[in-house]
Amino acid sequence: MTLTRCVTALIAAVSIEIVATTLLSLSDSFKIISIGVLAIICYGVSYYFLSLALRRIHIGVAYAIWSAVGIISITFIQTRYFDFTLTQDSWIGVGMVIIGTLILNLAIKQKR
Repeated sequence: MTLTRCVTALIAAVSIEIVATTLLSLSDSFKIISIGVLAIICYGVSYYFLSLALRRIHIGVAYAIWSAVGIISITFIQTRYFDFTLTQDSWIGVGMVIIGTLILNLAIKQKR
């Protein structure tokens, strides 16, 4: 599998995971079972695409990208569409989590 296809698979994995997490919110703690089941299916599909991406992308790099994009996307969706509010300090905290995740995961050296 080419690197381009692996990157595409990672983009798909992250995008589907964001959809799954949003569906989880919409399911209202599985009170709406059909949406909850759809969220579980989306998580499974997302991990399948992640497994494809890992053929050429180091898991630390893939997970750093997954975490950073996922955190900021879900935070944006929750504040924009689900009427959650975050203070300026909360946004700074989100940024610090993203930066910390990126630093930790990108600093990993793979032993051979």
